[in-house]
Amino acid sequence: MAALIHTAGLQAKKSAEGLRLFCMVEVLYAAGLRVSELVTLPLAAARARDGFLLIKGKGEKERLAPLNNAARTAIADYMALR
Repeated sequence: MAALIHTAGLQAKKSAEGLRLFCMVEVLYAAGLRVSELVTLPLAAARARDGFLLIKGKGEKERLAPLNNAARTAIADYMALR
């Protein structure tokens, strides 16, 4: 996982798409999301405060997923560019 995050971090320095990829990998790992949950997150979820995301998973069940500092920083960097 460390190699995946490192490689995505290298891409983040090259382009906006790379920064988006890095953000997605950080959030995927930090919050323990399924890929299907990640790609269906609304933009408003990225603006979440308190360090948590509200995730709608299988069967429309909701849960709180914590974000570490690295994921919050990646989201902030991506939102600033977006």
